[in-house]
Formats: sequence, C-alpha cells, structure tokens
Amino acid sequence: MMIVYVLAAIILKANPACSDLVESTQQSIDKQQSKKQIDHAHLMINDISSLHLSDRFSDIVLVVDGERLPAHRVVLASRSKQFNDLLYNGLKESYQMEVLIKKTSITSFKILLRYIYFGRMDLSILEDKVILDLFRISNLFGLTNLELSLSEYLRSNINLDIVCSAYAVARLLQCKDLQDGLLEFIDDHALDVLRSKDFLSLSPEALQDVLMSRDSFVAEELDILLAVCRWIEEHQNHLDPDTKTKVLSVVRYPLISDEQLSEVRESQSVSSDFISDAVKLINTLPPHKLKLREKGKKNINFADPSQGSPVIVENGNAITLKLSHPSFVNYIEINLLHRSFRSYIYYVEVSTDQHDWVRVVDYLNYNCRLIQRLWFRPQVVRYIRVVSNMPPNLKFLKVMYNTHKVKVKNGLVVPKSNVVSISMNASIIEGKIYTNYRMPLDGSYTDWIRLWDGDGQYYKYIVESSVNYWKWEPIVNKSEELARSWQVFQFEPRPIVYIRITGNYSSTDNLFRIILLEAPAQKASGSKIIEVEPAVENNGTKDETDMIKPSAAEDSAI
Repeated sequence: MMIVYVLAAIILKANPACSDLVESTQQSIDKQQSKKQIDHAHLMINDISSLHLSDRFSDIVLVVDGERLPAHRVVLASRSKQFNDLLYNGLKESYQMEVLIKKTSITSFKILLRYIYFGRMDLSILEDKVILDLFRISNLFGLTNLELSLSEYLRSNINLDIVCSAYAVARLLQCKDLQDGLLEFIDDHALDVLRSKDFLSLSPEALQDVLMSRDSFVAEELDILLAVCRWIEEHQNHLDPDTKTKVLSVVRYPLISDEQLSEVRESQSVSSDFISDAVKLINTLPPHKLKLREKGKKNINFADPSQGSPVIVENGNAITLKLSHPSFVNYIEINLLHRSFRSYIYYVEVSTDQHDWVRVVDYLNYNCRLIQRLWFRPQVVRYIRVVSNMPPNLKFLKVMYNTHKVKVKNGLVVPKSNVVSISMNASIIEGKIYTNYRMPLDGSYTDWIRLWDGDGQYYKYIVESSVNYWKWEPIVNKSEELARSWQVFQFEPRPIVYIRITGNYSSTDNLFRIILLEAPAQKASGSKIIEVEPAVENNGTKDETDMIKPSAAEDSAI
C-alpha cells in the first residue's frame, strides 16, 4: 500500500490529473488506520460532565455561602489534591455527608466546580475580579494547571482596575513571574495606579513593596504622599499605630518641598496629623540619605559617551566614575587591565551624592582579572567607585539596567553556560599547550572534561578548586581508579576562580593530556558518556599539573 501511494505522488508531479487518485489512496489509508484505534474520550468527558450538580450517584453535599451543591467524592478527589486530602485522609470531612467550604464566594466556587467536571473554562465571559478570585482559589484547592493558566492570562491582561489587587494575591501566593509582570505595569503607569480605586486594596506589606523598596516607581513624591493618606483613611478603622508609621515611611519626604507641604496643609486635603507626622520624618532623615526615584532605561549603556560624557577620577587605589545624570542600574562591566596574570581584589560602591555610599560588590576574598561582569540589586546610581588592593588600571565598559535574567547567590552569579572558555577570558596559567592538539578552552565542543585517549591511555588524577590560589579544596579524587575519555562529575556549588587538575598516573607515558574542559558541564543534545572497563594497570607515574583560571569569581560560582 505504501509503495502505491509513493508512486502516485511521483506521478502527480508529472500529471496533475492524477490528484484524485492520490487523494483517494490517502483516504483509503486513513480509513484503514482509523479502524485500528477507538477514541471515545469525548464520550467519557460527556458522561462525567453530566454529573455536574446532579443528585445522580452524589455522595456529598458542598455548602458554600449557605447554598448546597451536590457533588461526587471520587471526581473531586481525582481532580484536586486538597479535596483528596480533605475527603480521603481520615479527617472528619471523610465521614460527613455535608462539607462546609470557606474562603470563597458562591459565584467563584460554582465556576471552579464546573471546571472540575468539564475541564474547561471560558474567561471571555467573566469579570476581571472573578478571574482573579478564581486564580486565588485554584491555588487553595491545588488545581495547579488551572492556576498556571489563570496566572498567564492575568499577566497578559493587566489593567488599572485589578493590578493592585492582583499584585496582593500574587504576592500572597508567591507567584514570582506574575509579580514581576504586575510590578512592571505598575512602574509604567505609576501616577494612574496611585489615583486608582484599586490602589486602596493593597495590603500594608504590598504597599511597602511597591512604593518603598523599589526606586523604579517614579512619580511626584507629593502624589505618593496624597495616595498614602487616602489609603490610611480607607483603613484607619483597623490600622494600629505601628502599621500606620510603616506605611507613612514609604514616602521619601526630603523630595517634597516645604512649599508643597504648605499647599497641602492649606488645601486641607490631608489631615493635619498626617502633615505633622510627615514633618517629623523629614527632620529625622539626614539630607545625604536622600534616595531618588528613577525609571529604569532598559539595556542602555550609561558609560557610553553618547549618553553624556562620564567623568573618571583617580585617587590612590580608588577610581570613581561619575555619570552625566542619576540612572537606574543593576549591572556594571569593567576590564581590569594587566599584561601579566596578576590579579586584583576589590570592592565596588555606588552613590547618588558621594556622601552615602552603598557597597554592591565585595570581591576582597577573590582573585580577579580582565572582564568583570557584576550584578546587584537595581538602584539609582550617579557615582561608581572601585577600590582595589593596588592602583587600579581599569576601563568601565558598561553601566546599565540589564534585563537579562541571572541567578545571584551570595553576590556571585550562578552560571548556566560554560565559563571555562576563551570567550569568558579563562586562561591556562600552568601546564603546556601542545600545538598539535586542540586547546581545551576553545569552545569547539559541548561536553564536560575529556582526557586524551588517542593511544588508549588511562589516567589517574585529582581536581581541586580555589578562589585565591593558596587555599585549595578537593572536587574529585580519581587517584585510585583508572579513567579515560569523557569525565563527568557533580559536586556542591561553590565559588571558583582556579581549577587545578593534577595527573598522577598515565598508562603509556609521562604525559597527562586534556583536550576539553567545561564548567559547569554543558550536556549537548544526543551526547552520551562512553564508559569503558579499565585496562590492566601498567607501571608508570605522572606528576604534571594543568591549571585553568576563569577571569572573575562572579562568573565562576559553579
């Protein structure tokens, strides 16, 4: 049958009139294939969905807001982890005919219950606040797939009517992707958010998240004060003095002029008590503690002369860069220039006024050289100061708000891609490079460590790491077993600047050869580890060391 079909397709190219024959042949094939499978999935869904709110086979009644809804334990438990735990884990609900459902409205729960039986939900006919409540209770009842779909929908359909409410819920449920999307929208519509009715729905903690801990929320500080006062008035009946003080503290009062405060006092739009509290906070905050708000200009290099000529000042072991204007920054890239392999230890501070300095990078425990790719918490920056163990010879390459996502742990980037490569400025500082062999750092391969085995050699070796060249920690000890070809091993994550591989045995000669090294290991698609039984051990010794040094500690926290 397959031969006939292929021949028909070839004839078709020469004679279009044969198309009917080809189509008929394909239909015949499809018909025969369809006879070999039975697909009644739609009938099963119809049978289960027909039980929705039906007394037929019902063995439980759910009571929500006083309304009784017949249901089926096995359906609920099979679809929801929380219902399974509630109804089949020996709790009192496992034996009750009626179960009270709390923390949800009847409107939202009916929609959720229909989803449990039908497996689908039409969001186009639902109000935003109902969708948000469904997102909350889908988490409550452990409907993970529904929760994920609703999270994606909310992130794609953010608007002023629900953005603050959605942020409060996303924060409560620790849904970080949704939180990030909502905060980005809030930053882009700062003034409209402050004036929206939904702003009043923020919890005290969420309000502090939005207004105090992030410099990227840019609005007139007076508008922020007025919005906070509205929020306090809305919640004053159940607001304790400590919470009130914390909420008032989100305002950066030094950014409000005395004239503006006088105008507010005269307009009586804000309680005189609030103004008094504001004045107290102004007087307790030193002028040099002033923190500006600045909207992040994404992926723009502020160190580039096109953004206004930056000024560089050298003073002993410190070098300071002054940007043309305060800028929102989370990434700095510098080149520590040096002809030899001599390394720097250093730290980086930032400031808006040269009085209040914040240390954002501390590499005093790590030997660093060449390109330094430095990540830290986003903040407003005007001055950047690098202080090192010797007069720095460096060049600022980038100062920017970098939107590329990285994982930072204890001030070090946790890399996903190989950092032991020439492109990442790694160098071999001990050991010979043989010109007739491919350099192990050329990035031409995409797999782990490979020992040269062209002549059938077997080796014994030890791998160690260090951050300062004098204190070494073992990674793997292969000194008691024979190894060849690909070598892959895992260990606890740690900061690494130096990798030392010491060979202590070779089965054929006195050379210990490596033709590839990657850290962290990059497993290529379709690659596989070749395991070979060790040969009979020959006499021989090896005491030659290969040492590889990545350029900077922050790129080598493996």
